[in-house]
Amino acid sequence: MLVEVSSAKGWPTSGRGQRRPDGALAVDVAGLGVYARAQTPLRCAVACPCVWSRDLSMNSCHECAGGQADEWMLRSRAVFMNGHLDDDRAFELQQRLIMLDDAGNEPIWLHIFARDGALRAVFTVVDAVEEMRSPVHLHITGQLGGSALALLGPVAQRRMSRHATLLLTEPQESFDGNSAELALREIEYRWLVDALYSSLAAVTGKEVSVIHKDAERKILFNPVHALEYGFIEQIT
Repeated sequence: MLVEVSSAKGWPTSGRGQRRPDGALAVDVAGLGVYARAQTPLRCAVACPCVWSRDLSMNSCHECAGGQADEWMLRSRAVFMNGHLDDDRAFELQQRLIMLDDAGNEPIWLHIFARDGALRAVFTVVDAVEEMRSPVHLHITGQLGGSALALLGPVAQRRMSRHATLLLTEPQESFDGNSAELALREIEYRWLVDALYSSLAAVTGKEVSVIHKDAERKILFNPVHALEYGFIEQIT
């Protein structure tokens, strides 16, 4: 474990460290055997800005705990996603889902809080879920809305926390480029919007025209109304 330690005079140094039986962290700096006591704040030296707690109760920072997080994810078979579902988040979400799918065939729980998303990014996740062997169960926390509603389509189960909401609205996209590029993006947008409404119609059992009309009205559903409409199957 590589750590950086500030000396009593404030001089930074670094070296390989391991915890001693007395609770101090032993840091070997160039073979000098310097010891950092438990009250010394330690900073991870692996491209991470976080500072460890003074009592060393934390084993590592968020970045360095990636291996532990992956182990927990594999044991629980649960993935959490929070925020606008853009290209970067969609790529990360696909990686985690595929990792769990490769690890076994048991159900995977996707806990999601996404008020909206980029249409193209959302449908890359939809395509990934449809190709998976493991069934994916969706749990809505906070809110699910806009383009992100497409994730309701490919999952095996859909449930919603009792204080969460669901927002049915027309997807909003902004395009940049020349006239030819904008024309292509408009075609893609219309195609993906139709795919979204068709997917929601299949989920709810309603006509595509009804979904489209309700999306234009911009309707906010509480869990009871979402259950009645057919978006979800269970309220938790």
